[in-house]
Amino acid sequence: MEILISILIGVALMEAYAWLDPLAKWLIDRAAQKLPEGSRDAFTEQWAADLEAMPNSIAKIVFAFRNCTLDVANIADEIGREGFEAAADKFDDFVDNNIVALDQVLQEQMIRLQENERPVNRLLSALNTSLEHLEYWEKNTNDDARKAISHFRAVSPSVIGPFSEFHSQLDQRQANFETLTVGLRQSVALAVETSQRVRRRLLDDTPIDDSVDQQLADLFTERVNNIGKAITDISEYFLTTKLVVPQNIAPNVKVVVDALTAAASAIKQGRS
Repeated sequence: MEILISILIGVALMEAYAWLDPLAKWLIDRAAQKLPEGSRDAFTEQWAADLEAMPNSIAKIVFAFRNCTLDVANIADEIGREGFEAAADKFDDFVDNNIVALDQVLQEQMIRLQENERPVNRLLSALNTSLEHLEYWEKNTNDDARKAISHFRAVSPSVIGPFSEFHSQLDQRQANFETLTVGLRQSVALAVETSQRVRRRLLDDTPIDDSVDQQLADLFTERVNNIGKAITDISEYFLTTKLVVPQNIAPNVKVVVDALTAAASAIKQGRS
């Protein structure tokens, strides 16, 4: 009877021992499912290799239970923290290496737009002021002067019109550019604020909670993507909108200048 019991126990142990390797494999597969999806395959492969390196089935079970099943929560938390930190570091590098330089370029572009607007402003102001002065003198001068002033009034729209249209384009371009630039800076500010929240979260020892912290990760991703969209909007605006510069206007400018000179001369002669 004792021999029979010993045989049965031996068979049972052999049967149980045969199931240890599959059980160890099941334990690591089950533990891997508790990790973030992007890390599961890598950890499963690494744990399987470690499992094969174990000297016997008992050691495999111990490893799978202790190093995988019991430790998976800590591993998942570490992966989450590493992901948060990597995203924040990458964003900070992006701001330091790109956004600062881009902001400087945008400021230079704004200055260039303003510089382009100044000579147009001066020209329009000079023509309008000249017309006002001539109209003042028109009432108190002779017929020749009045004819010269009327001629200047008739030809000046050929220059004032195109340059006024060009001035309006510059104004609109500057306003649109400023709106886009403000939008980019607001997007950067919001992303920086979220990055700081991520940094503060990393200082908290509370385990990463997928249901809560994923919202912070999604918000961070969304705000970083908004920066990319703002940059794209600025690029597309300058690629798709062109200034219509007055063409072949030099002869008209000469006619207007000559008319102004003639009117001024006629007024001077009429007063002498």
